[in-house]
Amino acid sequence: MVRAASLLCAVLALGACGKHEPVYFERVALRGTLPAETALECLRRWAGPAGATVAQGEEPGAFRIELAIPPSAWTPSGEQVWRASANFGFDLRRLEGKACTLSGEGVDLAEIDSEGLEEKKRGYLVEASSIAVQLDDGDPPPGAMTLRVRYFFAKLAPQLSTNTAGSGAVWRPFVGGHTGEGFPVPSGTHIEIEADVFPEAFLRFYAVAEPLGLGFDDLEECGVTYVVELDGEPVFEHEAIAGRLGFGDWHEVALPAEGRRGARLRFSVRSELPCSAAFLSPSIGPAMATTRAKDPRSDFMLVLLDTLRADALGFYGGDPDVAPRINAFVENCVRFRRAWSNASWTLPSQSSMLSGLQPEQHGATSPTNTLPGSVVTLAEHLRAQGYRTVATTEALFVARRYGMDQGFEFFFENRRRKFKRTLEVADDILASDDGRPTFFFLHTYRVHTPYRLGAEEDREPMRRFIADWEAWKADPEADPEYAVELGHRLRGLYYGGVTGLDVVFGPWLEDLAGSGWFDNGYLLMTSDHGEALQEHGVVGHGGRHWEERIRIPMFARGPGLAPGIVEPAVTLVDLAPTFSRLAGVEPHPSWVGDSIFEVADKSDRRIVFTFNSKGDERAITAHDLDRKVVAPMDMQVVRAGDPMAVFDLASDPEEEKNLFKNPPEWARDMLRSQAEVIGTLLQAAVVAEEIELTEEERAELKALGYTGD
Repeated sequence: MVRAASLLCAVLALGACGKHEPVYFERVALRGTLPAETALECLRRWAGPAGATVAQGEEPGAFRIELAIPPSAWTPSGEQVWRASANFGFDLRRLEGKACTLSGEGVDLAEIDSEGLEEKKRGYLVEASSIAVQLDDGDPPPGAMTLRVRYFFAKLAPQLSTNTAGSGAVWRPFVGGHTGEGFPVPSGTHIEIEADVFPEAFLRFYAVAEPLGLGFDDLEECGVTYVVELDGEPVFEHEAIAGRLGFGDWHEVALPAEGRRGARLRFSVRSELPCSAAFLSPSIGPAMATTRAKDPRSDFMLVLLDTLRADALGFYGGDPDVAPRINAFVENCVRFRRAWSNASWTLPSQSSMLSGLQPEQHGATSPTNTLPGSVVTLAEHLRAQGYRTVATTEALFVARRYGMDQGFEFFFENRRRKFKRTLEVADDILASDDGRPTFFFLHTYRVHTPYRLGAEEDREPMRRFIADWEAWKADPEADPEYAVELGHRLRGLYYGGVTGLDVVFGPWLEDLAGSGWFDNGYLLMTSDHGEALQEHGVVGHGGRHWEERIRIPMFARGPGLAPGIVEPAVTLVDLAPTFSRLAGVEPHPSWVGDSIFEVADKSDRRIVFTFNSKGDERAITAHDLDRKVVAPMDMQVVRAGDPMAVFDLASDPEEEKNLFKNPPEWARDMLRSQAEVIGTLLQAAVVAEEIELTEEERAELKALGYTGD
């Protein structure tokens, strides 16, 4: 049995509380993980029928499944291709990259993807419940081999000290797109926790499950039952449907009013099919109203509208009819006229936003890098101050796999990327308030490629555009003027997607305001980068720092913030210090930005930076109000003040006149004066971390237009 972590504001003997007299006490986070012997029993039940052996792995929460494949198990499946069954009751392709390895004496095979199999590359392919091996012409059939699988029910993550949940390591299960603090309870297993139940207490948690025995793209569902017992007596039983990417629910269970010390809480899950399941954010606490009365600190919400160009909104000169509802909301905000991203694509940009570090410092600068666990994120910093930290994102780069969940007690990845579903989860998160102040991160790819129209996100117009574009490029006699028409269509699709965002998100913002959330809540809305639409002969984002790619909108609203305009330059790296200051907490010493509200009070010309870390185009861009200078990431060049691009945006907002051949003295001075700062920002602050992408993850990135690093 696992003892629950408990840190009470006032520890009162239950006998002195009176029969039902309400007593104030802090929320108590419940800690525990699936016992190793129970997890082993579960995996043996799943994988044992296939003849596999199961043992505990070297890492905490890890287990090792091994399957000996004799020569007779290999079945011919095409020219030089053989397959062997590996049916463990779950889809092997859902595991993380390099979780499966195949080896044999005297045989050296590398893992390949399905394209590699089609291209007749030598290696092995991990399939749902089998392994395919492709050998060179003339090679004999495969001999005896061993398949090894590394399986995690949960991973152990460090937890900064907090005044509500203790300190030390916490378990973070990952089930159906959900991760966070809690404990895994796969179907057919249970976990027991010892905890003090105080009078008038409530048990809160988020229960979620995902069937494991279904096909890779199969959307079938299965029934699941969650059960909680207190000292052997049921206090909660709930039947639900477990789906492919997991659809869970928040629950609040009234515990015995008289309270009980040293109670045994038993959490279990029943299902006919093998299911991964978890209880996330489990805690025992008082009524929300009681807690909130003792902790009136403000709530925070960070809204990231991925790929939203600044000029998609009226304040930045855009067509006011493209997003009328968001434009109306913005009128009641502090508006930052000059906001830039810290990179021109998602991963490094949002990593800077959440970590308070510039791209070269945190190292998450390619699709095979992840935000290192050694950084201190904004969520971790606020979590250490007792904030409830929650997020709903639309996955891919903004995901657990890329370290974006660090510090979030609850983190949901909507891999379907339907914005209505993202907002439904957001509503659930807001409704599940447990009385603590909340930091909520809301992210959407709604206006990212593939561009979708209307509230229902219709992709057909984009499909037709791509077909016409490909046909035009393939036709040697194609009319060059047709490219102009295609360009207009592309812009129409992008801005049509912004209108689709507005149709759904505008009313949501209106409802948030109508609920009174802004009476004690601060919202900051921005984007991570823009989108090129052929202004400089290119489309999309990433790469060179044209303004259409790095200029972003930024707005803030909350108590005490009068609507107005801030002129000095700001960037996403400033947001971690901003929220920290709003919370009345000193920013973490590793962060390099400034609070955007402190920037607003400065009269000097502030210089901000954007980084292009791509191997063959490494460059840094500096902005000083309406002056822009680009230089290579070469400190000798920076110290010499030799720019590779210079633009006066006040007189040349379209960036048609590059002044680099005869740069004005202010451009040289900008680089030389900032050389020491730039040198620091180009130095790694932490060791970069790499990840292995699965075939599914690579396919998802390709669908959004990312074809490599």
